[in-house]
Amino acid sequence: MMLFVASVLLVIIGFLAWLLIAPIELHIDTRTDRYLIAWRSIANIRFRMIEEEVVVQLRVFFWKKDFYPLDYRKPADSNRKDQSKVRKKRKKRKVNWWRKMRRILNSFEVKVLRVNLDTDDFIWNSLLFPLFFFLNNEKRKLTINYCGKEEIVCIVKNRPYRLLVAVLL
Repeated sequence: MMLFVASVLLVIIGFLAWLLIAPIELHIDTRTDRYLIAWRSIANIRFRMIEEEVVVQLRVFFWKKDFYPLDYRKPADSNRKDQSKVRKKRKKRKVNWWRKMRRILNSFEVKVLRVNLDTDDFIWNSLLFPLFFFLNNEKRKLTINYCGKEEIVCIVKNRPYRLLVAVLL
């Protein structure tokens, strides 16, 4: 009996550890119209255009659901009662929001960033060309074209424990 309880406890702890270390990825690809937020093997959200309509596809473990956010109608609030609540004043803690936001943003890792841009203005394209040339590296590829193509490919990755550390510290 003790072995069973220990193994169940070990499975639960392993699952919770996986929730903390499973990567969360954001994929944006305008070439293939792929827009995805994925929490590896746990959940993902896809944004698609099907016949001029936005469809949000949600998958959590084995459950799948399609949502049509532009067709949402708010229910009538004619039965709503006027409730005025008395709020107690809370002690305000001084939080340095800029530092916290910077730590949260630094917890994200940009895996791939490819931007192919055309501003439809030859002068702006010529001015941006040297800037894009000096900003390039192996993870970030920025290009200027004069053909009218505009493409963005971006993959950003993070892990929940890194977000948790950034928020709590």
